[in-house]
Amino acid sequence: MDAVELHDTNAGAFRKRYDDKDSFKDRLSIWIQLFKTYIPANSSVIELGCGPGLMAKEIIAMGNQLHAIDGSAKMIEKAKQEVGPSDKIQFTESYISKEFLSHFPSANYDHAVSSSVFEYIKEAGDVIEEVNRILKPGGTFIFSIPNKQSLFRITETITYRLFGKPGYRKYLYTLLSEADILQLEGKGWKVEQIIFQGQVPYYSALTSFLPNKYQKPMMIVILRKK
Repeated sequence: MDAVELHDTNAGAFRKRYDDKDSFKDRLSIWIQLFKTYIPANSSVIELGCGPGLMAKEIIAMGNQLHAIDGSAKMIEKAKQEVGPSDKIQFTESYISKEFLSHFPSANYDHAVSSSVFEYIKEAGDVIEEVNRILKPGGTFIFSIPNKQSLFRITETITYRLFGKPGYRKYLYTLLSEADILQLEGKGWKVEQIIFQGQVPYYSALTSFLPNKYQKPMMIVILRKK
């Protein structure tokens, strides 16, 4: 089983988390504000990993055209239910990869977004490069990624190597640090903003004294194509 098959199996439960868990509600709220800040109305947007469609719903409600992509058929089914009938959105079922994106024309989209996807991609650096190519100059790319320098991720990695737990760690291929993101400045991007974000039960309370970049388990990154 890979990450797409895992999400395909748990599509319903994943959607329900946005109703039941404060951490998911907070994350969605942050993303909606970022859409309002960085994606003006009448933009063409590509979403890499649309999941159950909550972000897609917000993007098209703001007056944009969206190409929503996900490797999970069940997630796309949930997203279609969430969005409802609309001529503002096109769905494609596909794994997110360099090879898949290579078929898109250059400078084809105004903006790109991707939540909780790049950690599951082995060739994440190559995919980020392809996103740069398919964006128009000045276009933004908003994506999330596990924060490699957080104490939680460091502990998680050690625990997985020693004991094989937590089990979900085997699906995570890419974790990045603030320094890794800043290196993208030399690869056709301008780093607009890095938001350290996320809560973990018990851990977050115990480590609240740490600076965010060492405490928060996730980063939301906003890049602008030069």
